[in-house]
Amino acid sequence: MIGPVVANTGTPTLFEAFGRFCSTVDSTQTLIVRNDFFNACFTDPANIPFNMKSAWIGMTVLQTPDISALVISRQQDATKLFELGAQGFPLQILHGKADKLVDGEAVVKELKPHFKDLEISLIEGSHTIFHDQQEEMLDKLIGFVDRVNAVSGW
Repeated sequence: MIGPVVANTGTPTLFEAFGRFCSTVDSTQTLIVRNDFFNACFTDPANIPFNMKSAWIGMTVLQTPDISALVISRQQDATKLFELGAQGFPLQILHGKADKLVDGEAVVKELKPHFKDLEISLIEGSHTIFHDQQEEMLDKLIGFVDRVNAVSGW
């Protein structure tokens, strides 16, 4: 149902959430999972501002279980991306070391054979390193963009 890259890199927490997001049998579970999923995204979810939590969870409530199933099971074909990677197209993996949803080592293992120019940045933080570790993530991202702009025609 899900593509091979996600199948090989997702954590049990992610896959358990997928099933609950798509349930058409238990509407209570489809609501509870949104809070559980939100909490899994952050290192310290109790310190996330209520308005941010409400906005993020609120957006997911607009997605019915049937739509969630379509999003999760959509066809994925990385062939063209992998072809670019073999030609030297640069890729940076920014990954939170405490990510509860995606296994960063599995992502590297999955993508490394396809990219000649792969930069891996492991950062203290969760799935939402852009929130948990803004400065470090931006430093890594800007450094990568500067390097790619300096040496590449991409």
